[in-house]
Amino acid sequence: MENKEEEKKVGGKGWLTIVIVWTITWVLVSLLLGFVQQLFFAGLVILVGLVVGVWIFINFTIPMFFAPRDLSWAFVNESEAILVFHGAKYDKTLMNYEGFYLDHDFIIRLPDGFKPPDKKEEKKKYVEKYFKDNGLPSQPKQGFLGGIKWIGFPPSLHEVAIIHQSWKAFRENEVGKMKTYDEFLRGIKLFLDQYVFDYKKSPGEAIEDIHRVPIVGARIVTPARVYCPRSSMLSTKNWVESTGATLWPILENMIACFSWEELTVMRANKGKVAVHKKRKIIFGKEIKEGEDLNELFWSLFKGAVDSVATYIPKNEIPNEKEECFSVFGMIFYKEGFKVYKIDPDQKFRDDANKRYEEEKAREAALIKADSDKKVKVIKAKAEAEALEIEGDAVQANLLSRTSGFAIKAIAGTLDIPEEEVSKRLREGELKEEFKDFLKQGLDRETSDNDQYYPSDASIASFIRMMFGQKK
Repeated sequence: MENKEEEKKVGGKGWLTIVIVWTITWVLVSLLLGFVQQLFFAGLVILVGLVVGVWIFINFTIPMFFAPRDLSWAFVNESEAILVFHGAKYDKTLMNYEGFYLDHDFIIRLPDGFKPPDKKEEKKKYVEKYFKDNGLPSQPKQGFLGGIKWIGFPPSLHEVAIIHQSWKAFRENEVGKMKTYDEFLRGIKLFLDQYVFDYKKSPGEAIEDIHRVPIVGARIVTPARVYCPRSSMLSTKNWVESTGATLWPILENMIACFSWEELTVMRANKGKVAVHKKRKIIFGKEIKEGEDLNELFWSLFKGAVDSVATYIPKNEIPNEKEECFSVFGMIFYKEGFKVYKIDPDQKFRDDANKRYEEEKAREAALIKADSDKKVKVIKAKAEAEALEIEGDAVQANLLSRTSGFAIKAIAGTLDIPEEEVSKRLREGELKEEFKDFLKQGLDRETSDNDQYYPSDASIASFIRMMFGQKK
């Protein structure tokens, strides 16, 4: 009840003192003037005192003293509703929420056609006419006190309900950050919010997925807003706990029937025949490959609450365009409903990370081996090409050096000039003699050196090149 104690400190006791002092002074002055037979001035003091006293009471005493303490009047902030009790029994709901109206216990969205003018007087007339023409329930008048509402006669007959609630929601302007609320509420917020349902288990209590991977945590996120403040605050001890108690069995069944990889992306894989049979038994339908598991979860959630007394289907909720339903006094919306994350046990994560690192190391080793192989192939090919080029050059050099020896040998043998030998070789004669002497010269040149020996084809090609012989 700490919030209530803090509220009692709000407001100035000085204003109550001013009213008391003013009232006593006003009465004493009026009586004094009456005793001295100044009836006109006594009446004037009474009239002025009454007007000033009412003005002080309305503008200062109510907002500074009564409303913060929920004595006859109470603050109802924008996007908020409060429950008023008459003694120990629920009496009524008071609400401030732009774009919505109160129909008995329900907070209902106004139709798209509701577009009042900006001017205060025109707006007031428009609202009254619109509600009357459309058969909507009349709303409490706003009054000159704005968000300060009359709750009833003080203090033993009427009081504002203070209810303990706890829930989780994402922090404003902080992506992924959550805030845990655990508060005593005198008013309930009506705006749409992203509510978070956490599932936590110790490693020993973890639920295994279809491949026996232990799951120790999960998070479900759903957009929701208050639809019936009375139900959300009074029909259950805590509507968040009641919703969570409905979600967990569904979540546990899905963990047991799918792999954590499937639940991470919320898409069903093909799986084995036995797995599909198990899914069909538990969910009452065949789960096809690629099926959206968020869609499945939503349908299971809706089916799990459709017998609850506070359940209201979409077709009975006015002016809501998205698919939704109400239960425990809240409206849950399908758009944005999802299983936010799945947490395998830390040991499994560590093992998976180890396997991942080992796999990466193997891939790196294979890539390096493949790269080294390619380098060796390229190097060997280059060396082979270099040797081939070198061999051709050496052969050409040998042939050039020994051709002179062959011409001299033929000239000496036939006792003719060397010019005559060259001429007759160009004319196609002495071919065999030239080849024999050329080989003798090559044998002499290569006998003591590790050099390339020209083949017969190379020698024949050389002869044609030098002496212009035709094939």
